[in-house]
Amino acid sequence: MSSALPESLRKLATVIASQLLDRNARTAAISGPPGCGKTTLAGAIGEALQVLGSDAVILSLDDFYLTRNERERLGRTVHPLLRSRGVPGTHDDELFAGCLRDLLDGKSVRVPLFSKDMDDRCGWTEISRKSGPVIVEGWCVGARPEGKARLQRPCNQLERTLDPEQVWRRYVNRASARMESGWMTAIEVVVFLCPPDLERVHNWRLEQETERVPARRMSSAGLQDFLSPLERLVGWMVVDLPSRADIVVALGPVREVRSIRVRSVRPQEAGC
Repeated sequence: MSSALPESLRKLATVIASQLLDRNARTAAISGPPGCGKTTLAGAIGEALQVLGSDAVILSLDDFYLTRNERERLGRTVHPLLRSRGVPGTHDDELFAGCLRDLLDGKSVRVPLFSKDMDDRCGWTEISRKSGPVIVEGWCVGARPEGKARLQRPCNQLERTLDPEQVWRRYVNRASARMESGWMTAIEVVVFLCPPDLERVHNWRLEQETERVPARRMSSAGLQDFLSPLERLVGWMVVDLPSRADIVVALGPVREVRSIRVRSVRPQEAGC
C-alpha cells in the first residue's frame, strides 16, 4: 500500500477491506459529507484489497451527474435550484444502475467522466471487474427519504427564500426514495464517515479548495452557496445513517479516526 498514506488511513482501509472479504461482498458503498475523504479512502481500500490478494473497481457517483444541459432543463421545468449539481435528482441514476449491473454481470462498461471545473461531463472511460468488489463512493449514497413533518421545516435561509413551497425539497426527497429502492438494493456493505459536527463539513471542503489551482478555487462565500443545498440531506444522514450502516467511522475535527464500529447486523439505535 502507498507509503504516502497516513498510517491511520492505511489501518482503516485494511479493516474495511478485511470486512469485505470476510463477508464475501460483491458491492460496498462509502458515504459521508463532502470533504471527509471518501475518494481517498476508496483508493486506499482498493490498495488494501490488492495486498490481501483481491482487487476492486471504484465508481464515483460524482461522475454520473447529469450534463449541464440536462440540469438546465430541470431548472426550467421543475425548480431553478436543480441547475446546480449535488443533490439526489441531479445524477443519472438509470445510467449508474446499468453500469453497476453490468459490472456485477462481468461485463466491461463505459462510464462517464465529470469535470467539476467545467461543471459538465467531459468524456468516457471503459472499466471492467475482475473478482473483487465494486466500491461506490458518493456523499449522498445511502440516503433515504425524510418524513413529511421533517421535510416541511426549512433548514436554512436558502430553503426559506428559494423553496418556500417545498417543490425542490420534495423533488430531492422523491429522488432519494428512488435511489434507495433502486440501485442501492444491490449494495451489500455500507460504510459511513460521520463528521463531528456540520460546521466541520464547510471547513473540510474549504481545505480541499485550497489544494486546487488558484484560478479555479471557490471562495468561502461561493463554497457556502454550493454547500447550502446539501445541508438538509447531510444533516439527515448524520442522524439516520449510523443506525443502518454496516461500518461507522466517527471522524474528529481534522478527519482523524476517533472510532470504528463494525456490525454484523444493522442496529436500531441512531446517532454517531
